[in-house]
Amino acid sequence: MQPQSVVLSWGPPRMGTTWMFNVLSEMLVLAEVKAAVVADQVPDPSPNWAGPIILKSHRADDPALISNFDGKMDLLACVMLRDAKATFRSLIRTQTADRAELISWLEADVTSYEIALPIMRNVVVCREEWIAAQSFEVITKLTDFLDLSLDAAQCQSIAQKFSREIVKSVVAQLDEKQSWSGDFKNFDHNSQWHAGHIGPDDQSDVELSPAEAQRLDLLQIRIDALTESFTLWSCVRGTRGTKPFGIPAVSFASARSASAQSPKYGLFTRVRKAIQTLATSVTKPK
Repeated sequence: MQPQSVVLSWGPPRMGTTWMFNVLSEMLVLAEVKAAVVADQVPDPSPNWAGPIILKSHRADDPALISNFDGKMDLLACVMLRDAKATFRSLIRTQTADRAELISWLEADVTSYEIALPIMRNVVVCREEWIAAQSFEVITKLTDFLDLSLDAAQCQSIAQKFSREIVKSVVAQLDEKQSWSGDFKNFDHNSQWHAGHIGPDDQSDVELSPAEAQRLDLLQIRIDALTESFTLWSCVRGTRGTKPFGIPAVSFASARSASAQSPKYGLFTRVRKAIQTLATSVTKPK
């Protein structure tokens, strides 16, 4: 991994994104790579940050932003997806929105990945369904994708630390310590685990209307297509061995924040200006 790397922990809500985020974070810690974090209610890194960044988001970023940075820095997208009906059931358990709106959320999120992933150099898609039986293999492949030096014992320790049983216990401890009272809106800012993050083992299936079943079946086809196109099992890192980039990783986070805070300005203009400003500061004699 390079100092200019941005590790994107992506995936729609309730598809395993927080597991991915924690696993990636632990991998960096064990590899002794100090990375800044961009996540919900976590302060953005300092503009002077010179190291890599790990960024957690439920929706892929604007393709204009990605196009302006991919190739100028090491953008590494690690995407978690899950079967549509299981995700919908989990959303019903944790969210208060109307059921039709919940499916619309999923459709919009998947669309963002259908647009973003094909224009990126380095992408892997992992399925939540693989984790129970193949977490060690998944972590080993992610280690290779990020070009980290972790041995089999370290990968196994990560798999154990973030097993369903251990995570459920950790969330229960957070729930008790922080008096969350089971409200899913409460979460730990460091790990991003929410109250009640792990559902009950005996959760029953949700009865679907014909319209819901049709929308989720179509969504499943799209999820499967993304998995097949970018599967973790056959990923090839496109920038391994190349010389370091000149643009710092924090420039992506800065441009991303600027695009969210300044809607009256065009994204391409803001991103281009951010790149020029940061590139000048990097090459300016000290």
